[in-house]
Amino acid sequence: MNAYTTGVSRLFYAVARDGGFPKAIYHLNRRSQAPDRVLITLLGSIAVVLTIYYFSQVDLETALLVPSGAAIIVYVIGSAAGVKILGHGLKGVRKESAFPLISLAISLLILPFIGPLLFASLIVIAAALVYVMAFGRRS
Repeated sequence: MNAYTTGVSRLFYAVARDGGFPKAIYHLNRRSQAPDRVLITLLGSIAVVLTIYYFSQVDLETALLVPSGAAIIVYVIGSAAGVKILGHGLKGVRKESAFPLISLAISLLILPFIGPLLFASLIVIAAALVYVMAFGRRS
């Protein structure tokens, strides 16, 4: 859990730096160099989600499938990017694109097993796109 929290906090810190989250959370603690405002935001977000899960009596399967669906969508997007980046050489398809292509295929095969709960992740993605278009970094 410590490694996950540390990794996610740094990821969210970088996203805030790039305009994907409010600039208010883009801050490092002077003493520890930890992204303290991101950690506070994560704690608050987790508390809200756990409260919603508790009062709506979400079962364990649902509680696990929602973030799993989000993770698989990340794999799909990342693998597709890998195929695009590595897949086009001067002489056609390159052998380096085999691994991201395999990862993309496996991720796409797993995606339907999440079922309707996948819509929760799609709603979050849509909200993120709206946020970035409305408030994201201007070039």
